[in-house]
Amino acid sequence: MILLKRSLSGIVALCLILTPVFANAQGSRTPESTQEETLSARAAGIADAKHDTDVALWFSVGCLFSVLGVGAANIILPQPSQERLMGKPISYVRAYTESYRATHHSLQATYAVYGCLTSCAIVTPGCFIYLISTEQSEITCPSW
Repeated sequence: MILLKRSLSGIVALCLILTPVFANAQGSRTPESTQEETLSARAAGIADAKHDTDVALWFSVGCLFSVLGVGAANIILPQPSQERLMGKPISYVRAYTESYRATHHSLQATYAVYGCLTSCAIVTPGCFIYLISTEQSEITCPSW
């Protein structure tokens, strides 16, 4: 009985001593691998954001809605696809999401501004020409 108690207490003590060693061995990463992982996540986020940005949509929104379209492009925050992030570590997901959102948001705002400026460049001269043409037709010479 004493032998059983001592062997059982020895096994429990050994388990208590080795548990932190096994826990640290599974979660330990070198700073270089974490930094490389972060850089690759940011590069992937930027590339995916460039691919996912609908240029025609945001250009059209800028053209049709002018300043309101630019405002909408600055308010709407894009979300990356969750399928791309399945099974990735939290640091990868965080870096990917931050770079994806920043790049996608910047691109959609840029193309909305391009659309707004294009609309202004077309509409303003058109209105000016229309006003000049209507004013000339209404001008009459005084008859003396």
